[in-house]
Amino acid sequence: MLKGQKTFYSEYLKELEAKDNFPPAFSTGFMGEGLAPRALLQFFSYNWGRSPFLASHYYTLRFMANLGLKHTEHSNCKYFRKLQKHGEFIPTPTAIVYYHFLDEAFHTTTSRFMARELYRDFSQPTAYEKFVANLAFYKLQERIWNGLSAVVPDRHRPDDYSVMSFLYKILQSDTFGMSTKDALFWMKQCLCQEHQGFHQNLQFHQSLLQEFRRTFNSLEYLWFVNREMKPMVSGGNIERAIKGNIKTLQQFSQLVAA
Repeated sequence: MLKGQKTFYSEYLKELEAKDNFPPAFSTGFMGEGLAPRALLQFFSYNWGRSPFLASHYYTLRFMANLGLKHTEHSNCKYFRKLQKHGEFIPTPTAIVYYHFLDEAFHTTTSRFMARELYRDFSQPTAYEKFVANLAFYKLQERIWNGLSAVVPDRHRPDDYSVMSFLYKILQSDTFGMSTKDALFWMKQCLCQEHQGFHQNLQFHQSLLQEFRRTFNSLEYLWFVNREMKPMVSGGNIERAIKGNIKTLQQFSQLVAA
C-alpha cells in the first residue's frame, strides 16, 4: 500500500522487525489513551514510520494535544503571574505548571507550523496515505474531544469510570467521610444535572473548536468531516453529556454495591 516508500522506512522500526517485534502500540500520552485498539495503534506506528507525508501529518494530532494541554494550564499560568506580580510566595507545583505551560506553548507553535507546512515539501499523498491520515485524525477527535465533563475543567470527553472512581474516593476519604449512599447522592448532583461547570466547559470547548478549525482549514487532504471537526462538534452538547453521565453513574453504582 506504500509502494516506493521503502527508502523512507524508520531505522528504529526496521530494528524492531529484525527482532520479530512488530511496531509498538502507544501506551502513554495522548495517543495511548484509548485512541484505538492496540492493533490499530500498531498500524499507525507502521505507517508513520514509512511515509514522509504521514510522518508530517502526525503533527496535526500532536498540535491538538499540545493546544489542549496549553489551554488547560492557562489559568494556572495566570495565577503564577499574579503571585509573581505581587511578590508573593509561589508554590512549587504552581511554578512547575507555569514552566510546563511555556514549554507547551513552544510545542504548540512548532506543531502548528509542521502540521500546516511540512507535508507540502513532499510528494502528493496517495489515496491510501490520505485515508490513514484522516482515520487517525477522526479517531483522535472521537476519543479526546467528543464530550464534556461535569467536574473536570477543560476535559472534553465524557466522565467515565476513572473520573467517578476518583470522586467516590474523595467523598469517602477522611476529609468528607461520606457513606456509600451519601457519596453516590452527591455524585449524582454533580454529574447528572445541569450546572455552571458544564457551561464553563462548553465555553472552553467552543474556544478550542474555533482554533482547530482555523488551523486545519487549509489542509486540503482532510475529509470535510475532519476539517469541520464534526466529532468534536457533536461532543459539545450538555444534554448529551448529562444523559451519558446518568447511564455511567448507574453502572458505577451497581459496581460499588456489588
